[in-house]
This record gives sequence, structure tokens and C-alpha cells, in this order.
Amino acid sequence: ALTESATEQNLYLGFGDPNRWLIYFFFWLFRKGWSTVIVLSVVWYYSFVLFFALLIVWAAEIDIDCVRIGGKRFGDLENRSKFMDSFSLSWNTFSTVGYGSTYPALSGESAEGTDGMDRRCAFISFITSFEALVGVVFAGFIGAIFYAKVSRITQRADVLFS
Repeated sequence: ALTESATEQNLYLGFGDPNRWLIYFFFWLFRKGWSTVIVLSVVWYYSFVLFFALLIVWAAEIDIDCVRIGGKRFGDLENRSKFMDSFSLSWNTFSTVGYGSTYPALSGESAEGTDGMDRRCAFISFITSFEALVGVVFAGFIGAIFYAKVSRITQRADVLFS
């Protein structure tokens, strides 16, 4: 039988066990006050949205036909920042609100027609799909932390019966 020493079981690529980090982080958030939890939630939310917005800018620069703003190509509108349009697409996707006026291009929206559009825009579709998944998981984690904190408060409440 193969056995590992205790130190080998507790180390994961020299950084320790990532599952433990997540558990310790949740317990730490659970013990912190509401203001800390809310501020950290907002900071993490915008960090994720900014990261994906930068990925969208990069992907749109590779193929400008793959992101649309109000039906027009990415960057064709005057007085509009590409980053702000990417940020708009990113927060709409991450928060699962849905696409607004900025969205990944569909097959028939290419300037050259539909030939190969699905393959050309697969990268931006992957980015937005992955971002939506990360957004749902993030919302679940934050919702679980809020629920746990509220449950903790209600468990401590003194209930008087008459």
C-alpha cells in the first residue's frame, strides 16, 4: 500500500492545501462584521469584473467583429471608450443581468457574412460564458455568507413568549 507522510499529505505544490485556505477564509468572513464583508464583496466583485473587462478588450482587439454595441462593431461609435463598453459587457455578464446594448456578436453579424463567424468568435463566447459561471458561483458564495451571518443573528435573538 502506498502511504504518504503527514507533511506530504498537507502540502499541495508547496503552498498548503487550497481547500483549507478557502475554509479558513469563509470562517474568517463569518466572524467579521457586516461592513468588512460588504466591502470585501464589493472589492472582489469589481476585481472580477475589471479582470474580465480587460480580457474582453483583448479578445475584441483580436477580432473587432466579435463584440457589438447597439448592433455596431466594437470601437465604431464616437465618444465611446472601448474599455467602458467592455466593462458594461463584463458587469452585465458577471451579474447575470443579461446582455444590454453591448453583447458578443452572433453568426450573422459579421461584416464579411456568416462564413466562419462561429469559429472566429469562439474565444469571446468562451470568455463571457466562463464569466457568467464565475458570477453565479461568486453570488452563491456571497449569498451563503450573508445567510450564515443572518442565521447567526437570529439564533442569538431573545424571544419572549407571553
